[in-house]
Amino acid sequence: MKKVLLFFVYLISLQLLVANQVDTLAAKQVALHFYNSKTAASIQKNLQEFVLVYPSTSQQKSVNQEALVYIYNAGDAGFVIVAADNRVRPILGYSTEGAYNPNHIPPAFMSWIQSYEDEIQYAIDNEISATSSTTQAWQALLSGTLFRQKGTTASGSPMITTKWGQGNRYNSQCPFDVNLNTHCVTGCVVVAMAQVMNYWKHPHKGFGAHTYVDHPFGLLSADFENTIYRFDSMPNALSSYTPANQIYAVAVLMYHCGVSMEMDYGVYGSNASLAEYVPGSPSAELALKSFFGYPDIIGLHRSQHSDSLWIQILKNEIDSARPILYRASGDVGGHAFVLDAYDDSNYFHINWGWTGYADGYFSVSSLNPASYSFPNGHYILINIKPSDYVINPDSNHIVYISPTGAGKKDGSSWSNASPHLAFAMQRKYTNPTQIWVKEGMYFGDTNNKTAFRLAESNTIFGSFAGNESSTFNLSMRNLSQHPTILDGQNKHRILSTAGATDTNRSLCDGFIIQNGFCNEGGAGIYMNGGKLQNCVIQYNISDSGYGGGVYVNGNARLTNCNIHHNKALFGGGAIIWDTTYLVNCNFISNMAVSNGGGIYNGDTCFVRNCIFWDNTRNAYFNQIASNSSAVTDVSYSAIQSNYSGTSNINLDVDNDGSDTNYAYVKFTDPDNYDYSLQAHSACINAGYSPYNDQPIDLAGSIRIKDSLIDIGAYEYGCFTTNFLKDSICMGYIYHSRDFYYVPEKIGSVWLSQHLFTDNQCDSLVYLELYVLSSDTTYLEDTLCLGNPYINHGFDTLPPKAGIIMLHRTHTNSYGCDSTIALTLCVIPPDTTRFEHELCVGDTFNQHGFDIHSDSLGYGDFFFTLSSNNVHGCDSIVQLSLKVHPVHDTILYDEVVIGEIYKKNEFLVYTDTLSPGVLQLHRTVQNQYGCDSVIHLHLQVKVGVNDFIEDHHVLLFPNPTQDVINIHVLTNSILPVRMIVCDISGKILKDEILYQQTSSIDLSNIAKGMYFLTIKTEQKIIRTMKLIKQ
Repeated sequence: MKKVLLFFVYLISLQLLVANQVDTLAAKQVALHFYNSKTAASIQKNLQEFVLVYPSTSQQKSVNQEALVYIYNAGDAGFVIVAADNRVRPILGYSTEGAYNPNHIPPAFMSWIQSYEDEIQYAIDNEISATSSTTQAWQALLSGTLFRQKGTTASGSPMITTKWGQGNRYNSQCPFDVNLNTHCVTGCVVVAMAQVMNYWKHPHKGFGAHTYVDHPFGLLSADFENTIYRFDSMPNALSSYTPANQIYAVAVLMYHCGVSMEMDYGVYGSNASLAEYVPGSPSAELALKSFFGYPDIIGLHRSQHSDSLWIQILKNEIDSARPILYRASGDVGGHAFVLDAYDDSNYFHINWGWTGYADGYFSVSSLNPASYSFPNGHYILINIKPSDYVINPDSNHIVYISPTGAGKKDGSSWSNASPHLAFAMQRKYTNPTQIWVKEGMYFGDTNNKTAFRLAESNTIFGSFAGNESSTFNLSMRNLSQHPTILDGQNKHRILSTAGATDTNRSLCDGFIIQNGFCNEGGAGIYMNGGKLQNCVIQYNISDSGYGGGVYVNGNARLTNCNIHHNKALFGGGAIIWDTTYLVNCNFISNMAVSNGGGIYNGDTCFVRNCIFWDNTRNAYFNQIASNSSAVTDVSYSAIQSNYSGTSNINLDVDNDGSDTNYAYVKFTDPDNYDYSLQAHSACINAGYSPYNDQPIDLAGSIRIKDSLIDIGAYEYGCFTTNFLKDSICMGYIYHSRDFYYVPEKIGSVWLSQHLFTDNQCDSLVYLELYVLSSDTTYLEDTLCLGNPYINHGFDTLPPKAGIIMLHRTHTNSYGCDSTIALTLCVIPPDTTRFEHELCVGDTFNQHGFDIHSDSLGYGDFFFTLSSNNVHGCDSIVQLSLKVHPVHDTILYDEVVIGEIYKKNEFLVYTDTLSPGVLQLHRTVQNQYGCDSVIHLHLQVKVGVNDFIEDHHVLLFPNPTQDVINIHVLTNSILPVRMIVCDISGKILKDEILYQQTSSIDLSNIAKGMYFLTIKTEQKIIRTMKLIKQ
């Protein structure tokens, strides 16, 4: 039977190799084998448990419509999506949880299925053959010979644990539709974005605030900076049992995400963009950077990557524990969701944002691999991670930036300057804030296609030395002296600006913007609104796009800008797609491949007081071009080869000449990029003053000198720069050299002013002012009473001992008031008393004394010593000394041989002694702690009775090995007591002897010397040494 079944499977495999269409029986077999390879043996299914719940067919009109995709439910324990054509990979997606419900389908899921269907239809229409790997995959799944994979995923469990949705409870803070009596849904982009933010638990608070108009709901606002996002109160899912505070925490986060990307709210669907397709356009990508502290996000189009590279990018992000925000589009619009895991077959786990429904593992393409990529609008946000950058504007709402940063690097002062310019520019601020940038080179976000993004309402100023006070006059900055450069390194666009209205317009002032490169528009600057003034835009290339130097997509204004040597397909210097004012700008030596060497206008452009010279289109001079519907209003400008308008000047192709019939621009040195004007330039006093609202030109010179403004970025006239240095004491007003300044802090500060002399000369004066402290020096010193104190300018004789305070005012080395505060400790001559005890014979050698008690005897003695103390003052040391005696004691006593003498802590064994006097001594401490010697004179004697009685007892053998025999000669003394003890007195044997002869067993006693005693009740008969061998 098994052979028959295998043969049947083999026939199906052969049929698949011939026919591309896969029938439901074969598809079911494939679903079964694949599902069981992904699950444990205990929960595997059989063929009957797989139910076809979604067969999709081709949309092509034909008699026999071919199936494209099958979806099989594995009971309620998951589903498998199988391709209905063997040209593509067999399994398109799967889940081992839940079931597919055709009546409850996430829109994003259906869009994803539609993309599979589109790819399969493309393969059918174009007769694409299956690759060898695809064929092998079909054969393995049909035969069931593939190895069962261990585990579910290769990257670990999905990172996103929440299963949030768009509707009930999640949308309780969204706009309320009074006509439909319900809240609008949150939108799929919001759900995806909020779930990733909850994964990171960031931010605690956002940045700034945002308001926009959403018809018909009117103004919608969110105050990010004053809202605490309580991620710890956000559960994995909301239900009717969820506490109100938890529902509110999730709903507020979702509503704020919606406002941040200007969600187009609706009850049946809310729409917003995940991708920032146009720089500065409302989107989740921009919002995460600007409002929520994820500045390092990178957006990628799948169309710019191969399948293998795309998959590797996704895996790298997941391996780095960073969930991915993914956007795909279909016939019913775009959808966003989260990728957060992958298995070992390149299937990626998708959280659809539909309360967990249909979450599973899916292929990012059914054509795997193939000669055609069908990305269908796929776009991802990667490198989503919180930033630990801190920006703290000072009390004047100024942020300070330097190339490498300083101090705390929080931007609160020059001494704590932040190095994170890109972050400071793109984040939002609650109050109008200026960003001051120190001279130097800045590269920005080198991973993104735009290095710097200036958020709407933000203002950034360059050309600072890095030590200016907060009251510094911004018109005194000088770009040539303090060049502040934004450099694209020929890798990407440099800057984008935002804010197309007077209430939210951003401002960029005082920068050199260079070396940008991109294939799209605006390699130097992409202006989605905003103002640009006092800037140089140079060497930027939009390779196959528009606007090499500047691309205007929203209402913009450029003033005092020098735009030169940029290149693009259209509009080498700039391209205009919205109302734009160009005032006192130079467009020089820019190049366009197709049209508009200087500028190309596609909308409305007002050109005032500008110079256009040496701009080309394919080597032919071409200054200004526009399409037929555009409005190009040029007046009071100087244009090579002329341009129609009011009071325009027709510049000659040559920079300089002597022919009075021609108008020459007369740049100082155009070959070296010096575009200031020389005397007799046609541009001098030829502009219209009311057009310009700036007090200075690009060089920092006063703008109008002869009652009429000059054309171009530079005003002609003599110009001097003076650098001065001076100092002032803190607390005084500096009023000198036409400066008036009240010092705010100690240290160096730069002051500057613009003077206009009688001979029409600019005089730019820079003053480096050193603010010095009127200091107080605190000193401490000591003095002996009776001596004068002559030090630190003091001359005094203290009248008494103790602490006295002295003050003296003088002028320090800087000429500032200086106070010396002296704390003087006046010390009297002191007397120190000591008491000590010692024994006769000891020496006292302390406190300067050297006393030998042998010469004193014992008793009480008194000594005095005079010296200087640690302060150098007279000091008397008095010593009271008690000398104790050392006692010798002599004792007399006697003992009978054979007895043990134990008295006065002496221990004497007498059995080996001879009669006579034994002299002993020992040392002890007396009651004073002194050494004392006890002498013992011990009389050793033999008593007559004892001598006689000693012969009543015989002991043998001695020494002995095991037994000693005891023989009592006289019966009358029986019974006797026999005691054996060691030399310490410990009793080892104690027996009563009743017989005249007794044997005592000593085998259990160790070798050594012992004492054996024979005694009656009245007396000791004999004590002797016993040797055990």
